[in-house]
Amino acid sequence: MASAITTLDDITALIKEPATIDIDCACVDKGIDNYHVDVEISATFTLRVKESVEKNLKSLVAGRSLSSGNSETMIEVRDAYTDLMKVTMHRSKTDLSADQIQVLQFAIVKFVIQEIRDALDRHGEQLEETLAQQQFAGSRSLLATQEKLAWYRKHNSEFVYRLTRLFLRQLQREENNHLKALREQILGNFNDAANVLYNPLLFSRGPTDPLLLLDYYAVWPGIGSEFGGLNGALESVIENHFGSHPFTPLKTTAKLGSVQSEVYDELGGLFAAQTIMGSSEDQQEHVREEFGWLEHPGNMRLLFDEKLHERHRDQEGLGFSERRSLKGVIKKLQKIAQELKKSLGDTKSVKLVLVSYVLREKLTQPDLDQIDVEDALALVSGNGSVDDIIELTVEGAASLQTKLAECVS
Repeated sequence: MASAITTLDDITALIKEPATIDIDCACVDKGIDNYHVDVEISATFTLRVKESVEKNLKSLVAGRSLSSGNSETMIEVRDAYTDLMKVTMHRSKTDLSADQIQVLQFAIVKFVIQEIRDALDRHGEQLEETLAQQQFAGSRSLLATQEKLAWYRKHNSEFVYRLTRLFLRQLQREENNHLKALREQILGNFNDAANVLYNPLLFSRGPTDPLLLLDYYAVWPGIGSEFGGLNGALESVIENHFGSHPFTPLKTTAKLGSVQSEVYDELGGLFAAQTIMGSSEDQQEHVREEFGWLEHPGNMRLLFDEKLHERHRDQEGLGFSERRSLKGVIKKLQKIAQELKKSLGDTKSVKLVLVSYVLREKLTQPDLDQIDVEDALALVSGNGSVDDIIELTVEGAASLQTKLAECVS
């Protein structure tokens, strides 16, 4: 039988430390530049991904829905991925070690992301070439092509996000449904592999993408420039009240020399995250990432979620003095929560953040095709007019208008 929770120490004892990620890259041979690792990926898998990326990109540009996870196209991609990973993992019995496979598997993620971005770049270049040819020939279609190119550039980040999310989610689905047991049996020293390989942060070009924030975090106004100060204020409050549970600050302030700084960042993620996380250190052969307890979302719920507090109050077998003590603990935690809220900034900014949580449940992809995330946030928080943001003559606009009005109320 679990012990009763009656004191602050009882609650903080439940705080969990996220697992450390540790990969030794010295186990693989480097390529001709002595930095990259040359990896050959299954021809069947690469072909299935290329075909599916092209098909889904055409759907996006045409305003149609992406392939569902159970469509023939995506089933072929998942099956090819499963075959590829099973063969690779079983090679641990012949010519590859488990440590080598741990490193080589990242090539699959890089290939998928790069293929999506390359396909989008190629489509943009084709539009630009068409525009140049029409300008030279004085074509009547010039204006339409200019509008199409402007629209494509505006939505490019959205297309990157939606396509990458589609594919990486499918691969993670396969990991969880068909490869988990085999992975634990052969590569058991990296239990969080699927969560690392297919982390939502990989869906976009940078961690401040509005769609990424709406789906998985919260949209904060001016996050690119203001998040560092905001997060520092939150960490300061937590450190003052929970000093017995030290943590590593999210943003590193270490001044790295040219030798220490990251050399290769081909997908741009490390550079894009510098304003939030600080500079990335070149760890060379041994890649290690440690996380503070604040980076585990369950810990904040543990400390400040009122529903969890109610469960503690409803525990069976508590005496009068224990209930009174617990009531004082909960009251203290609620005061700390209020202090955290004040550190977030003015009421208007906090309201925008809360609105983003509401919109996450309300807005569908067809809604987001009609309105930008930032415009929806501004509208629901009381800034802007529906008539200025939504084209009311478009199909589905009336339904979207009703949803946003409900959020406002």
